[in-house]
Amino acid sequence: MTGALSGYLQEQSGHLLEYTTCLRAAARVHADEPDVATLTEKFAKECERQAERVNAMSPAAALDSSIQQFAPAGLLRDLKELCVLGTRLEIGWIALEQAAQGARDKELLELSSSARTEIDDQIKWFRTRLKASAPQALLVS
Repeated sequence: MTGALSGYLQEQSGHLLEYTTCLRAAARVHADEPDVATLTEKFAKECERQAERVNAMSPAAALDSSIQQFAPAGLLRDLKELCVLGTRLEIGWIALEQAAQGARDKELLELSSSARTEIDDQIKWFRTRLKASAPQALLVS
């Protein structure tokens, strides 16, 4: 594995760690919203599995990253932030998928393809939930 690819995997691992932390924080902060609490916890577990696989492929990726604290500032803001973080991860998986195809690395291709699909599904759910929450949050509150 090239140094650049290993470095990119390390960066992706850091983004996964940050996203997982934010997902878990959203689950705690919005425990009164059963769908948000349940699905953000499910998504966090998916991301942990992705990170484990990344770290197995590139031990350097397992290094600790600095994590920003996720501020509980309302459901709408949190859903928006999770969409942004998820999109950053999705773009990373797209780049890694392309590199894997170029390198004919079947293991990385399978990881990046399946992880991109999971993240894409998560983003779709966050967008749907954000659309459902926006009228209440912006017009009623």
